[in-house]
Amino acid sequence: MEASLSRLKSLVVLATLSLLGGCLDAAPEEAVTEAGEQVPYSFRLPDGRHASGVGVRRGDTILVDGDVVIPADAPRGQVTQLANAAHNLWPSQVIPYEFDPAVDAVTRQKVLSATGPWTQAGFSFQPRTSESSYVRIRTAYYSNQQWVCGATIGLQPPNVENAYYAGTACRTRDYVHEWGHIIGLFHEHCRNDRDQYVITSQCSTVGAAGYEIGPYDFDSIMHYDAYGRSNGNIDYSNVIIQPRDGRSLDSFGFNDAPSPGDLEAVQAMYTIPTRPLAPVGVSTNWDGCYGRNRVSWTSASSNVQYFEAQKRPNGSSPWTSAYSGAATSFIINVTATTRLQVRACNWVGCSAYSEAPVATYYNLCPVP
Repeated sequence: MEASLSRLKSLVVLATLSLLGGCLDAAPEEAVTEAGEQVPYSFRLPDGRHASGVGVRRGDTILVDGDVVIPADAPRGQVTQLANAAHNLWPSQVIPYEFDPAVDAVTRQKVLSATGPWTQAGFSFQPRTSESSYVRIRTAYYSNQQWVCGATIGLQPPNVENAYYAGTACRTRDYVHEWGHIIGLFHEHCRNDRDQYVITSQCSTVGAAGYEIGPYDFDSIMHYDAYGRSNGNIDYSNVIIQPRDGRSLDSFGFNDAPSPGDLEAVQAMYTIPTRPLAPVGVSTNWDGCYGRNRVSWTSASSNVQYFEAQKRPNGSSPWTSAYSGAATSFIINVTATTRLQVRACNWVGCSAYSEAPVATYYNLCPVP
């Protein structure tokens, strides 16, 4: 992370994770009124932690947190487990798009006008010709709730649609907000450190919400306003985001353009040039009690976002996950001699694995 950046957003760069940002920042209870079944879900975030909860399945997507859509890859009633992936940035910052025939001319113009602020960060939005990866712009996510806009987040992998849902009753900021999702930004009010700045129930997922670079930004186009909704109208009696610093409830979530931090965020995201180098100095030390071992290493790159470690009890067993996170050490408990390997990752991809000395098990526990 570059120290020169003063304000950047919460970024989620999961090629398999998509998000739907509610037009008018619709409250969760409003965005699920059409038929759907309650299903559990979980997905891994780019810093290695997991988000999970219960969403509403509708067709081939699951609506979570009221305005977040993820692909429903798992059978009905089962947990959708989405793997962390890289390469979900739009090549050369060019975003091809195509309108569904059902989108009316007025809405088309609003959606296209909303791309303007993002061109300041170097993005180009072009009608699709023959591109296999492009944004499909559709009507509102729910046909009876035209205030619900939405979008997938970042460039989706093959066979997963890059979708933008454009309701006719959305505001200007909503259309701009959805392009922020398409580019790769997540909701500012759901970043990891949100509890220091706001009190909200709008982020029910367990775990992190992506990376933060710089201070929390109430001016972000990706930040919801303070109020819930009733039939698409602002319900001033229902406060869903309460600032801890006492600022006015009307002072955030109503701007129509990205903040300087929003623009810096996407510029940072798209200028990480390479994947990081493999960790060095990987060591494993028995921690003095049965199979408890501490694994540690040194980062060899400044552009690392998280690390991943795998374990294998013996030579014939498959490698399985042992750790994923931003720290350069972790504790593992093993029941037998276990091989370990660690790699470094960022938005571009991951390094090769560096093999660590084995973790050991001793049938004694001298530590009181």
